[in-house]
Formats: sequence, C-alpha cells, structure tokens
Amino acid sequence: MRNELKKIIAFTAIALALAGCRRAPEVLHVYSVFVEEELQVLRTPCRDFSARELRSAAFRRLAADMVATVTSPEQGGVGIAGPQVGDSRRVIVVCRLDKPGEPYEVYPNVHLDSLWGPVNVGPEGCLSIVPYRGDVPRSEYASVRYVDPVTREQKQETVSGYVARIFQHECDHLDGVLYTDRCDTVKVNESWKAEKGVEVEVPQIVKDHPFRAEFTALEAGAKTCRAIDLFNGKDFTNFTIFKKDGGFFDPQLPGFETVSDPLFKGTKAVGIRHMNASSDPAGDLIVEDGMMHMSGEGLGYAVTREAYGNYYFRVRMRFGTYTTADPGVEWDGGILYHVGPEDGFWPICVECQGMKDRFCDYWFVGGATGKTTGHTVEPHGRNFRVLRSGGTENPINEWNTMEFITLGDKSWHYLNGELVNEATDMNVNSGRILVQLEESEAFYKDLLLIPLK
Repeated sequence: MRNELKKIIAFTAIALALAGCRRAPEVLHVYSVFVEEELQVLRTPCRDFSARELRSAAFRRLAADMVATVTSPEQGGVGIAGPQVGDSRRVIVVCRLDKPGEPYEVYPNVHLDSLWGPVNVGPEGCLSIVPYRGDVPRSEYASVRYVDPVTREQKQETVSGYVARIFQHECDHLDGVLYTDRCDTVKVNESWKAEKGVEVEVPQIVKDHPFRAEFTALEAGAKTCRAIDLFNGKDFTNFTIFKKDGGFFDPQLPGFETVSDPLFKGTKAVGIRHMNASSDPAGDLIVEDGMMHMSGEGLGYAVTREAYGNYYFRVRMRFGTYTTADPGVEWDGGILYHVGPEDGFWPICVECQGMKDRFCDYWFVGGATGKTTGHTVEPHGRNFRVLRSGGTENPINEWNTMEFITLGDKSWHYLNGELVNEATDMNVNSGRILVQLEESEAFYKDLLLIPLK
C-alpha cells in the first residue's frame, strides 16, 4: 500500500512537471547484467540530452515511463537510470525520501559536481543485478547539478544521507559503473524472494493438503499468496548451467575468456557462480519463446543459485522431436530437487521424473534415501526408483504439469493435478532445484515456487 501511495504521488508530480505526455505511462523492461547485450548498454557511459531533445514529447514519454517502471510492483525501487531501460542519455529518477510525500522526481543531464563529508558503508541492491546485494562506501553529501525538466533551467542542490546515496548510485549508472565495482563482495539478498514475489492463487492441492495446517507461511483460509517466479522467460538469471564434459559456464573458466564478468569487471566474487548469457556457448540449453529449450544433445542442467525447503513447486514440460538416447529411454528429463552443493552427474538429490510413461516417479540419487508405502520400488545400484501409481500423461508433444510439495522429510508428487506418489523419512530436506537435459529435446516453462513454511 505504501508503494501504491508513493506511485500516486509520483504520477501527480510527473503529470504537473511534464504536462504534454498524452499517452498512459508504460512499464519498461529493466536491463540485466546477466544478459550480454544488455550488459554492454549498462557499461556504456551516457551523453547529455540536447536542448531540442529536452523539449520533445519523446523525452516526456521516457520520463513518465521511467517513473512507471521504478514504481511498478515488479520493481519497487528507489531510483532508476536511463541505461537500465536501454537509453544511453543522462537521466535518472530518484525517490526524494527527504521531501513531503516522498515523490519520484526526474533529473535530466544530471552530474555530481562534488562529494564530501564522512564516507559511510551501507547496503545497496540494483534492479539490474537481482538478487544480489553488497555493502558500498558512499559520501554523506553530494552536490547535484541538473536541468529542470519543466523550465529547462540549470539547477544545483545539495543532498545528504540516504538520498545522497541514491544519487551517487544512479549517477554511477550514467558513467557505466555498477555498485559492485565499489564493493569487495556481494551476496544474495535473502529478503528478495519475499519482496519481489508475485501474487498467485493458492493452488487447490495446497488448500486440500492433509498437512495444510503446517504451512505457516500461508494465512489460514488465504485465497492468494506470494510466490517466486523462478524462471523469467528471458534468460538464466536465477540459474547456473552445467554440462557433462563442459563444466560450469563461468567467465573465469578456461575456454570462456570472451565472456565478460557482469559483476566485477574481471574479478569474480567469492562463492558466486553465474553466467551472463541467454544460453550456454554450445547452444544445448537456451531460452526460446519464453521457455527453457533443452536440445537433446548429451547431459546437462540448469540449477538454481539458491537452495529451498518446505515449498510447493510447479513446472510444465513437453518433449520435442530430437533425441540422442537409446531406444526405450529416448524421451527423458525431469526436475531434481533437494540438490546438494556439489555438482556432477548426478549430485545427491531427489528427482521428480520427467520420462515418457514415467512422469512423477521418484528417483533417489547419489545417496539420497526415503521410504514409501504402496508403491513399487526398483533398485538401481546405489540409486532407486519409486514408481508412481495412477495418473494420466499427455502425449509427448503436449504439455504435462508436474507439481510437488516438500515438507521437512516428506514430499508428494502430482501429475496433471492428481496425487500419484509420496515419500517420507527422506534424508535430504532442502537444496537447489535442477532442470534436466538428458539426451532428449525438451521444453520447460512456468516454473513457480510457493514457500510454505
């Protein structure tokens, strides 16, 4: 509600300041450091607007759209700069927390003439580097020079404290500088999952679950809840890619010198593995038409950077037309969860199987164990499979919906809305989530996670 009020105030101010923008403001795409072509824009120093450009309707539209973007529920930031929406000219929007109503104001041709006072180290995030956060040193005071967007007169003012920090952060963007260039390490912002979640209807299988009372993250009788949209349909921002005989796609690995490091200009943050492209260099795991597309060549996976436990998960999966697998197992894939910290083929984990005729079977892999009642168990060396009971799969070229719920040492698998498998007494109860490439062309979309506890 606070953000909505600020948004109303912001648009009141922008309407008065930039009268003449005749269409409704639009929420723009925010550029990410994890997409190579967008990173190049974020690293490009900006130029000033010309006097003619400042008088144009195009500038008024850009200013209104930037306010709409930074105040949107998807972003909810306190500032944004031109390069973050693909414009390499010097303009920023800043939430003036030091003014009544905390309005969002537009500053074209903005420059910092001087910085002074004590240097304070404080936490910063960035809409272009989600979900990371770092401690950044900033000066207490800043002298800001800009052009008034209405009168187009040159203005100067002094800001201090957190507002000075916002101006310094956004003006860095205009010079091609990221906050990560100014701090030693970054880490995942643990509150980001809740802050940046999406509002969804509580799934029926969650409402009807026999352990519903233990889902303490959901209010009793709630019809909607916050969820994490794990895959944005544009790139592998929230994932690391691993390929057999290929390793992590990481800018520090031999053979990938041409891949730039989006966070640290050549200095990799300790404990952070990431890629900054929309696909792996071989093209076997790519993002296409809003889907993860696995080529069918060899073995590989995209695994979340974060670990999760006690949640509801949903994915939609279908096969393509190409496979390199042996007859009888030519259509294979799946979701592995509670994945341990060590990577390989395959790491310790529990699999919700995505194989033709065997969707939602369990595989306990790499030392993972569990118990089941009323289901057939097939040993396979140190691994074993638990066959599902019932359920109907759609043809291989049609979408199947796989859902599962994890709660402590228990989990339940659902195929197209029907409970078909369950396990208890598992020796793993949290971990990363892995999307599998296993010698079969496959497509995955709509990866959604709802924290339950």
